[in-house]
Amino acid sequence: MSERLNPKHRYNAISIYFISMALWALIMFLIPNFYAILAANIIAEFGNTLAFPFYRSWLFSKVPSDKASSILAGVTSFERTIGLISPFIAGLLASIYPTLPYMASLALFLAAIPILLAVAKGTKSSLVQAGSDTTIPSS
Repeated sequence: MSERLNPKHRYNAISIYFISMALWALIMFLIPNFYAILAANIIAEFGNTLAFPFYRSWLFSKVPSDKASSILAGVTSFERTIGLISPFIAGLLASIYPTLPYMASLALFLAAIPILLAVAKGTKSSLVQAGSDTTIPSS
């Protein structure tokens, strides 16, 4: 299906991914039975399959070609670090309440959607604007 989508709709495909993952987390938090988990995983994998090529093309469009390998290696290292830390955090949350890790995932996906929409519209966040206004005094 992703092959049939026009590349100008890549933000929509990535947004569908985030929405499907938020729906997955909501289902996993509220209805943790076998059939609901099966449906939630099908929804999440559909969003992932749809968005993956667009996410990669968006990532490579933002990276200069001469620095692509080092930046992609850094992104991969960051993803692996998160992959090592997140099971520990999920275990701590699950010890408090069994479906609490899914609630945390839902909160993070819902927080990411407005950021993605802001990027899609070409606006900068206030943190980026504040960072560009600072000057470094010369010594």
